[in-house]
Parts: sequence; structure tokens; C-alpha cells
Amino acid sequence: MTTRIIIDGKEYLAKHISIDLESLVAPPVPPPATTRPPLPPEVKSDGGSICPNKPAWASAAVVLGSCIQLKGYPAGEVELNWVQIDSLDAAGKMLASSRTLGRDVWGQLDTRYPFWGIGGTNKVEVWKPRVLRGDSLLIQPNIRPEKIWHFWGSKVALAAGTKTIRTSARVKITGGAYFSIGLDWWRSVVSTKSVWGPCNSVDPKTQNTDGPQSRWFSFENTDWQVITVQP
Repeated sequence: MTTRIIIDGKEYLAKHISIDLESLVAPPVPPPATTRPPLPPEVKSDGGSICPNKPAWASAAVVLGSCIQLKGYPAGEVELNWVQIDSLDAAGKMLASSRTLGRDVWGQLDTRYPFWGIGGTNKVEVWKPRVLRGDSLLIQPNIRPEKIWHFWGSKVALAAGTKTIRTSARVKITGGAYFSIGLDWWRSVVSTKSVWGPCNSVDPKTQNTDGPQSRWFSFENTDWQVITVQP
């Protein structure tokens, strides 16, 4: 069999051609990592709950979350589409639900070393730049890797009969971002100043305390996902 070949506009005839087809195929792309990186040493908590159920003095709650950049990994990004609070009764039945879009979520930059400034000073700074993508908030922790990117949704009044809360967030996590969500119980929707107290506080000055918190999530899933925290 004679084969016609054109190279640089010149025509050649060849009877024997050997082509290594494998050399023309791009090498396979390794699958994305599916194992979560270890917790950075400054992060002391990986989920759990101080107050899983609504304290007697609480009548409101707010979704909150944190994001940090992992050292030695590509620039991280979290696209936060929405956060949601579902009020549940003692039987787990949903009484009410409230969702805040990412564009309406706000936050601040907290000290990472030591974490939250515990044992030192928490130097709070303005969250910037504040970047939106449609209805989503983009969290870009690599811009300030020495900070915790701390955010919260709208404070929500709880339905009568609320025993506990299911918290969720729709996110897309890429690069070296580490992300978690949780809940704070508040005395009232009009409470503005944080005065932390225990679950069983009888001090009328107590305004808020910690609810259930998620574990930390990373690039083990880079697709859109809904992270849910339920005691």
C-alpha cells in the first residue's frame, strides 16, 4: 500500500509507515485527591457541640462559618451560595426554615495564630476584598492566609417549640481552602453585642453561646455540595 504524505507543501510517497498511536495520546490526568489533609496544628477543634439543644434563654440563632488557607496547597476558594437554618421540634420535625444568600452574608478577619486569638489578642479586621459571583460570596483565604475568614448569615427568630437546629450551607470548595460551618444561639434577634455564656446560664447579661459545629471540609469534594450539621 502506498501512502501520500505532504510535508511543508511537498508531496512524498511512502510504502511503509509505522505510527506509535500511544505517543499521540496525552498522558492520563491523575484523579483529584479525595483524602482530607490533616488539621493544621493551630486548629484545635474538628466539629462537635457545646450546646446541641436550644438553651432556655435563647430565642434566636445565626449560621456562622470559618475558612482558612492550607499551607503548601494552591490558592483556595470557597463559593458560598447560601446558608440555612431549620428549626426542629423534639421529634425532629421541621417547624420553620430560613435561608440567607451568599451575597447577604457578612464577616470579618480574625487572628489565626493563636486561633481566634485565644491566649493572646484577637486582632479583628475588615473583610476585604468582598467579592460576589452572582448570588454567591467568594471566600479567598489565600489573600490573607494569616487570618481566619469568619462569616455569618442573618440572625433568625426561632419558631415556638424549637428544640434544636439543623444548619446547612451550599458551597464549592477548591484549592487549599479549609471550611467549616456552625451555629450560635442568641438571646434575641435584636441582640447586637456578643456576651458569651454557658448553655445553662441564668445571667441576664448572657447574649450568645456556641451551638453545633461541623468538621472541616477541603478539596476532598470540589463539586457543589450541601454541608449539613444536625445534632
